[in-house]
Amino acid sequence: MAKNRRFLSLALATFLFLSLLVAATGCSSGEKEPTLQEIWEKSESGVDIKSFSMRLSVYYLNTAFGSGIVQENIVNVNGDDLHVQSSLFGADFLEVIKIGDRQYRKMFNDKKWREEQVSVRASDYSAVGRRLSDLPNLSTGSRLEGKENVGGEEVYHLVFEVSPENVTSIFPSVSTVNLSGNQGARIDVWVRVSDYMRIKYEALVKGVSITDKIGKGDVRIVVELSNINQPISINPPS
Repeated sequence: MAKNRRFLSLALATFLFLSLLVAATGCSSGEKEPTLQEIWEKSESGVDIKSFSMRLSVYYLNTAFGSGIVQENIVNVNGDDLHVQSSLFGADFLEVIKIGDRQYRKMFNDKKWREEQVSVRASDYSAVGRRLSDLPNLSTGSRLEGKENVGGEEVYHLVFEVSPENVTSIFPSVSTVNLSGNQGARIDVWVRVSDYMRIKYEALVKGVSITDKIGKGDVRIVVELSNINQPISINPPS
């Protein structure tokens, strides 16, 4: 009888161990993680974005003068209205507010706002993601790093390697640097697990001829999105 009890105890312990092992590895759910291609295709279908906040930062790296931030734009968009705050080398440089068909500008040395002809559009910033639509086809290699956490959001981390000739087609204009003559790039994209929204992009472009004075270096471009389809108030300057 004691022998039978020991056998049953051992059998029960083995069963519990195997059950925990199956649960830990996710085998019991039968769920399969999506591939990089599947994640990208779902992120391409997108969400109808009416409002968002964006931080766009450009850095110089590994130059003869060291590394550091060059430009940063803080952008808030609500429908067709937008508010842009720009800084150069860490100092405030420019602020623009567009509401309807009226646009206001204030430079770093201005004491008052100036009304001017509309020259910026919300679509100029919402188009950032669309320029990357063909990224899988333009890349020479890609991989899925897995799941991570960005700003409290669970995301998929995708990595793409891009040849020099395709870098300039992906980034047709970066105001602070000429990307011609680059030696290729790595582009990281973070896609939110809950709705497949792309919430962060980061590109490291290597071997760029920045300026004659600075010489060669690497350029890092970071785009971070938040407050997607959340209430964003944009008011005319006071």
